[in-house]
Amino acid sequence: SDFMFSQRARRGLVAIMYNTFVTSAGFVSDAYDLFIINPVLVTMKQQYDQTDSDRSLISSMALWGAVLGQLLFGFLGDMLPRPKVFVVSGTLTTLGAIGSALCFDSPAFSIYHQLAIFRFLLGVGVGAEYPLTAALSHNRSVVFSMQGVGSVLAPTVVVCLLAAGVSYEATWRVSLAVGCLPVVATMVSRYRMVVATTTTTTTTTTTTTKIATIGATLSDAPSKVNGTTNATAHAV
Repeated sequence: SDFMFSQRARRGLVAIMYNTFVTSAGFVSDAYDLFIINPVLVTMKQQYDQTDSDRSLISSMALWGAVLGQLLFGFLGDMLPRPKVFVVSGTLTTLGAIGSALCFDSPAFSIYHQLAIFRFLLGVGVGAEYPLTAALSHNRSVVFSMQGVGSVLAPTVVVCLLAAGVSYEATWRVSLAVGCLPVVATMVSRYRMVVATTTTTTTTTTTTTKIATIGATLSDAPSKVNGTTNATAHAV
């Protein structure tokens, strides 16, 4: 029994560490995506004309998206299986980061307006991570502390690229794209959380059905016994 307990405890510890790793990666990405925009705008200014309204628009769009993401996905997380919604939030963050890195300047639609749209999409994904991570994570203190890692990593990436002699355009594009890497690296793990949850739900439903069936059988047993007794007494 001690061996079985130790095995069960070991599996439980591994599951907690796995859960913490997956959710922490999302928070590293979220903080990085929010803090990367300021050094990126400074870098883009060396290549594209930039106004105060451009900077204000782009800096605020991710925050507005985050507000919408928290409200919308907080509700969806209570209505739908949270791991599935967690996959959707990671997908939005990834699409927003990649789309931001692929923006190009056009006379009809400026690069800053394109960037604002993708930053809003990214913000929705970032905002969605907060209520979902709070509900899914087993070690919230460690997970939420990963925001510090992301906030430090953001300017570090830009500085390292410029110090390596990378061009301004390649620097801001790569810096924006890097934000999706932690989420992409754990996307399979997020999907496995969905599979594990589905399996657990199916097992629980099957067990509940069996218990209900046994309970119904046991509750019918006394009435059948009484019926048989009464029929015997009547015959006598």
